[in-house]
Amino acid sequence: YDSGSTSDISDKAVLIRELSRDVALWGMIAPSLGNQYVVELRHTQAIRDLSQLVIREISPYIALHVRRGDRLVQNPKIGAYTKPDYIEKFFIERFGKDKRIFLMTDETDPAFLESLRKGLWITSHADFPFLKEIADPPVPDNFLLFCVEKEIYYHAIARVGTFVDSDTAQQYSLSPYS
Repeated sequence: YDSGSTSDISDKAVLIRELSRDVALWGMIAPSLGNQYVVELRHTQAIRDLSQLVIREISPYIALHVRRGDRLVQNPKIGAYTKPDYIEKFFIERFGKDKRIFLMTDETDPAFLESLRKGLWITSHADFPFLKEIADPPVPDNFLLFCVEKEIYYHAIARVGTFVDSDTAQQYSLSPYS
């Protein structure tokens, strides 16, 4: 796709990836004018089916997206808002202790998730073998996991993000940062 072209782009779509274990699972990128792209996650039935396996098991639930990784380096203040004790207090104050939570995070330390499980009803992709298989080596597929988790996120009764976000589906934010 020539991003400099302003000709009719409404019918052009480019696969996000060229290589995949199953190309039919991928969403599409719809090029916008200029050098930017708008990601349209046109999830296939296979992605919706995987997400429904989780949704049926845990509904009703609250979706929680905790982004730490690169954002902690960019803004160390995020750390205070993404610590397990803060997250637990946040949830108990807003939702009570007994709500089910589906956690999506880039945190790689397993102790992070385990410490949250002590005070809250937390589940994540790691609790579902078919999702764990997608995320774990030898062939981790983070984008496919992202697509499935995004479907799960949008079906939650409430959605909590790490940042104040323009995502209209997000209802709550752990931090005051964007």
